[in-house]
Formats: sequence, structure tokens, C-alpha cells
Amino acid sequence: MTMETTIPKHHPEPTAEAHEDDDASFEMTSRSVDDKFSIPGHISVSSGMTGVESLEPEDEVRNVENLTKGDTRLIQFWRFVVVACMALAGVAVSVGAYTYISELEKQDGQNAFILFSNTITDISKFHFKNMFEASRAMSRELTAEALLLNKTFPFVTFPNYEVFAKQARDNAGLEVLSYAPVVTLQQSEEFVKFAVDNQEWITQQRIMGMALDKDLHFENVSNTQFHPEIYDVNPLAGETFGSVGDGPFTPLMMTSPPPQSLIYQLYNFASDPEYETIYGLQEDYRDTMFGNTNFFLWTVVDFITGVEKHQELHDKRHKQIGDEEGVNVIQPHGSLVQPVYRTLDHDDPNNEIVGYLMGIMAWDAYLIDLLPEGISGVYVVVENTCGHQFTYRLNGNQAMYLGEGDLHEKGTIVDGQRRYIDFDENYLDPTVLTTVPGHCIFSYRIYPSDEFYSNYMTNLPTQVAIASAAIFFIMAVTFFVLLHFVEKRHHKIVGEAAISNAIVSSLFPSSVRKRLFNDRGALLPDEQKKEAGRSALRSFLTGEDEDDGVVLKKAPIADLFPSCTIFFADLVGFTSWSSKRQPAEVFVLLETLYRAFDAIAHSMGVFKVETIGDCYVAVCGLPTPRRNHALVMAKFSRACLAKMKFLLPKLAYLGEDTLGLAMRVGLHSGPVTAGVLRGERSRFQLFGDSVNTAARMESNGKSGRVHVSEKTAFELKRGGKGSWIVPRSDKIEAKGKGLMQTYWLAFNGETDFSGAFGLDCDGTLASDAEEEGDDNVSYLDEPSQKEHAPGLLTLKNGQPEFTDMVDV
Repeated sequence: MTMETTIPKHHPEPTAEAHEDDDASFEMTSRSVDDKFSIPGHISVSSGMTGVESLEPEDEVRNVENLTKGDTRLIQFWRFVVVACMALAGVAVSVGAYTYISELEKQDGQNAFILFSNTITDISKFHFKNMFEASRAMSRELTAEALLLNKTFPFVTFPNYEVFAKQARDNAGLEVLSYAPVVTLQQSEEFVKFAVDNQEWITQQRIMGMALDKDLHFENVSNTQFHPEIYDVNPLAGETFGSVGDGPFTPLMMTSPPPQSLIYQLYNFASDPEYETIYGLQEDYRDTMFGNTNFFLWTVVDFITGVEKHQELHDKRHKQIGDEEGVNVIQPHGSLVQPVYRTLDHDDPNNEIVGYLMGIMAWDAYLIDLLPEGISGVYVVVENTCGHQFTYRLNGNQAMYLGEGDLHEKGTIVDGQRRYIDFDENYLDPTVLTTVPGHCIFSYRIYPSDEFYSNYMTNLPTQVAIASAAIFFIMAVTFFVLLHFVEKRHHKIVGEAAISNAIVSSLFPSSVRKRLFNDRGALLPDEQKKEAGRSALRSFLTGEDEDDGVVLKKAPIADLFPSCTIFFADLVGFTSWSSKRQPAEVFVLLETLYRAFDAIAHSMGVFKVETIGDCYVAVCGLPTPRRNHALVMAKFSRACLAKMKFLLPKLAYLGEDTLGLAMRVGLHSGPVTAGVLRGERSRFQLFGDSVNTAARMESNGKSGRVHVSEKTAFELKRGGKGSWIVPRSDKIEAKGKGLMQTYWLAFNGETDFSGAFGLDCDGTLASDAEEEGDDNVSYLDEPSQKEHAPGLLTLKNGQPEFTDMVDV
């Protein structure tokens, strides 16, 4: 049931002349108030504001001409001389500073390369040392295990092979560590029978491997069938054939991790020309040696660990450091060979070599995590004495494989800087190996790039050069300003007034600005201090009480506007939304919406007062009074709601819940006191019960609706817009007001504007034309509360008094 309040009239119903266009305005006239009056217990108000006034451009030009009249040419000449001297000095200092700092940064880059290359050297030597020591230790473990088992090579398997080998692989960074015994031609047939009869070691090692590595899995743990002979294999062609020759043979016996495929089981590595050469060298060298780098080793690892497992291992290594370019790349692999002896006395030249450990490593595993994050552009060329080279690029903790050959960047900022790393200290006698063909001694060459140096080539030289020039420029300007004020001292007051006018014009209406200029102490604390001193002196001479100064004896800078409409808008859901956002995102939302509201307010003649958090406060009817303020503010409200509806989808990138935001609007019409409270950081403010009531309308409103008070509803009906309002079904309990009958603003019968309702972004409605022409509208009676309808404010015997408003 809709409730409607009948309000007794205190004024005659407005005539047809009262219906003006939406843009109509009127002037208010009143008696001026003397600046020196003081009425205890009352606030005296001056209401002489008739519109926005500003200084004409011609007056500003004339003032500037007066300031420079007389000796303008002389000042311009000296200004040119001083600025020219300062400019020349600034250029000289700026160029010198730029050159000097650029050289320092270049030196910083060189020093940084030395530092990081030392780090790479230390870590790489540590890796190589671990490889040598781990392989030598593993060799001793196998010899000791055979002695403990009282077994004779090559007829021996190692129950704990996976335990020892996994630890060695982890320490050395090896992907595969295999054992191949030395088998003579006479032993070959018996050895094959031994291998077939003792193949259960494969199942045992697989079970042990899965216990040590949770990521290790086998499709069929007990599948141990392999080729029952020592054989050679062509993995590219998939062909196998029995080994020929007089031996000795080196058949692959045990591997770590346990093999996924048994294609290489009993494969004779001595049939590979490269390994055949290394085995021959071991008869004299008898220690750890490196083989060449080739992509055949990648295939060997594929068969032992599984193709997918092998690729996954590399991909995981690169993904963990964010190197997506290193995924699905076949990385170069290298190999090392360590002899296994019959006894533990490895230094005995007569100690027989009974087998070999063969390790396979991926070079990228040794080149990641060598640089800190943010440092990039270092090239590492891996080369060996066998004539093979390949290049990596280090970017932070990533190692990007570029390809075979020396591919480092040439012609850098500091050309010729590089670092060479060798690993000779790990060999028993590197001089022997360098003279024997077939063995590959590896080394690194490290080169910086322009990108690396760019980490240290900052904008600081440019900034210092600009700052130096700016200092000289400021000095020139300061000198000019000083000369100007010395020679034009008597124009100081005019200059200060011009500056003050420029500042105050952006903050206050023209009528308020004029009164602020007349009362300089309102904005100048120094003047207040001087006035306080003068007041104290007067009090001493006249015998007045010093506390008399507590009461302000100047007229307040304020105006009472008897008829305005105040707009309060608040974003519903903003508190929850903003708690999940960064400050910058909150400001993007508020600035986007409020700038749009400001543009609408400017175009419709609405005065924006302030924003408090997500609350937007505006008023219509001041500083320039207008008769149709309620109509304008109603249109402004729906325009803001329409604009918000239009903008929120464009702000959806701030989060999907942004579309869930809505606006709650409250309107109230009534008298408002507007002015400036003098003191520090003065600003234009609104005071009065009407402001509080407007805030109550907003806080008691609903999302997507415009909640209007009874007085605003009266003003809308008074303006011929009775069809715009719908009584609220329930009365609201407002703080300090009691029960209030309020209304919803409605267009086309709709009160909820949160959805689509046919509004354009400027708030216009197709039905407005019809409503503008509707003169047969019944008006609301004047509200029963003791509020005044729009009228004229005058002063009578020092007291504010309303009179009926007449058309101008």
C-alpha cells in the first residue's frame, strides 16, 4: 500500500511563470553585511553573491605590463647574459659528468664480469672435482664389494650397486653410471652363461632403485629377458649382431638407474671406436678420462632411463628455473671412463684393470644456477682437445643451448674481455693426455655480451647531466627572480596578490575569493601572527582583556543559500571490493567514475563539493542560485547512474566482482550555509541540517536507486516533474529526524537503475520531451517541517529572514 503525505501549505501555489527551463537560473539580492559587525550568539551571513566573477585577461596583461614598466629592456638584457653564462657552464659540467660516470659504469661492468666469471670458475671446478672423486670412489666400492663377496672378476654382481651408484651420480651430477667388466675371449662364453643365470640382479636393483627414488617406476619390474650373448648394436638402424674379434670385450653389465630397456644389456662398448681408443689409453694412464661429446649418448640414456623419463628430467630441470626455451631441447651429453681394479691399491702399476665405470652427463646440468637473477648475457663456450665446441648462453639461473661451435657475441662494448677455465688439476698427469690423441680434455671460455654490460649501463649519466644542467638553470632563474624582486620591491604586494588569485581561483567561487583577498589572514599564517602581535599591543595600551581576541570580530566568509539540492552518492560493495585490491586499482576505479561525474556536473551546472573516500558530494543551487536545482540534480543523479553502468564493464579487467558494484544516491533540498572556515588549509565547505539530511537519504537508500526526501519531492512536483517520484512504501527512521516519508526517483516507471533502463550516458531520456510539456501536474504541498521553500535571504535587525522569491 503506497502512503502519501499531505503537507500544509505556507506559500501560495506557484504560478505558470515558475516553470522555467532546466537550465534557468536566477539571482539573489540582499543587503550587504558590514565586515566589522559582531552579534554574540549568532552567525552573521553575507549573501551578496550574484554569480561567478573572475579577473579579465586584459587586466592580467595590464598588471604584468605595470610590473615591468620602466626598465624592462635592461632586465631582459641582464636576464639573457646570466642565463647564457649559466647555460654554457651547465653544458660543460653536464658533458663532463656524463663522460666520467659512463666510464665508471663501464668499469663496473668489467669488474662485475670478473666477479661472476670467478664464481663460474669456482663452481665449475667444484663440479669437475666431484665427478673425478665420485667416479674414483665408486671404483673402490666395487673392488671392495667383490673382495667382501670373495668373487672373481668378471663373474661378479653387486647387490648394493644401486645404493653406491646413486650416491655417486648425485655427487657427480651424472645421469647414468654403468659398469662393464673386461671379458677375454676365453671367458666370453662362460660370462654370458653367468649373466643369464644371475639376471635376478636386475629385478633387485629395480626394487632398490624405486625405494631410493620415488619418481622411478617400471612397467614390469620382473621383465629381465635380454640378448644372451655379447653383441654389438646399431641403435639408429635397430640392428644387433654378435661381437667378433679376439677381445677383450667390455659388455654392459649393471647400470644406475636400473635400465628401463635391456637393449644395451651385454652390449660391447669396446666395439665403439671412441671407447676402444679410451680403453687402450687406460692401459698407460689408468685414471678418469673424458670422452668426446656427441648426441649418440643422449640415445643411450634414452634406452636406460626411458625416452619420456629422460626428456622429463631435462624439462623439469629447466622448468624449475623458469627456462621455458630449454624445454624439449636435446642437450649435448658427455662421457667419462673410470677403470675398476682387481685390488684396492690403485697406485700399483701392476694392478690389473678388471672393468670400467662409464658415466654420462648432460652439460646443461653443470651450467644452470651459475648467475643470480637479473644478470644475463654471459656466453660459455665448452670446448675440448678433440676439436669439438658448443655454446651456452647464461641468463640468470638459466642455461640456453645455442648450438655447436663458438657462437658468442663479438664486437661488444668492451671487446676482448673473456675468461678461460681449465680443469687440469683434476688429472693425475694432464701433460700426458694432451700429447696422446683420442682423449678429450675439456675447458670453458666465458665471454660477456652487450646485454651483460647493459645491466650496469644505467641512465645515471644522463640523469646527472640533466640534473647538472637543471641546477645551473635553477641558479639562473633564482638569480633572475632575486634581481626582479630587488628592483621591483614596491610591486611585491601586487605579485603576491596575483599568485594568491591564481591559487584561490581553483579552489573557491569568485565571491568567496574576493572576500578571502580582503581578509588576507585567512590564508596567510604569517599575517595572522603579525595581527596577533598588534592585537596584544593594543590590549596592553587600551587595557582590554587578552582573551577578548578569542571571539572573531570579522564577518564570516559564508553565505546562506535558502534553496539548494544536495547530492550524496556512495558505492555499494566498495569496502569489500577495495579490501581485495591494490591501492592503484582502487584509484583507477574512483578516478574513472569521479572524473566522469565531474564532467557531467560541469556540463549541467552542478557544483562538486568534495569526495570522501567512495562518497561523492555535490550541490545544485550554489554558488549561483537557480530555481530548478531539484530538477537538475535529479537529471544529474540518473546521468551518473547511467555513466556508472556504462563504465563498469570497461573496468572489468580490475576483477569480475567490479561489475557487482552499484551506487546508492540520496537527494535533499533545503537551505545550506556555504563558506570558508579561516585557518590553515582552508577550503570551501557546506554546513547545515540539509547536508545531514541528504547524507541520511543516501545511507537509508538502496543500491541502484535515487532516494529523495520529502522536500526534494516537493521541489520536483513544483517544477512539473511529479511523474519522476514514487513514494517509498515504508517510512525510514533517520538519526535525529525520527520517522520520515521519503520517495524514490523514477523514470519510465522504474525506480531501480542498477540494470538497463533506457538512459543515455548524459542522463537524457526519450520521455523527457513529453514530461517537459506536461503542465497539468498537481504540486506537493510545502513540507510540514519548518523548512522554507525557495526564497530570498535578507537581513533584518541582524537576523536572517526569508521572503518570497520573485522571478527576475
